[in-house]
Amino acid sequence: EGGCGDAVSESLEAALTMLSKAAGKEVVQGPVATVAATEDALFERYSTVEALGAACGSLESEVAKTRADIEREKGHGLDADSQRIKVLRELEGRLAAAEEAAARHAREYE
Repeated sequence: EGGCGDAVSESLEAALTMLSKAAGKEVVQGPVATVAATEDALFERYSTVEALGAACGSLESEVAKTRADIEREKGHGLDADSQRIKVLRELEGRLAAAEEAAARHAREYE
């Protein structure tokens, strides 16, 4: 490890030790407690933001999947509609042929 954060931490600890010796332990404890409480609150907020970010990512994935499902179903609907239209046209063709045959038949037997 030994990163920049460690050096800052050591520097703060050294400064805190010097302040404690110079001003008395009680004088330094108040600000230290405030800083510690603030750090805890910030970490809690950070954790909350991370959890919300993860939840948002999960919801975005779910929305994308749902949209894909909808588009897929729309596609099935188009195929079904195309199939229905094809069958309808075929039936209309048969009906027209039957009506034409019936009209011919009626003319022949008039």
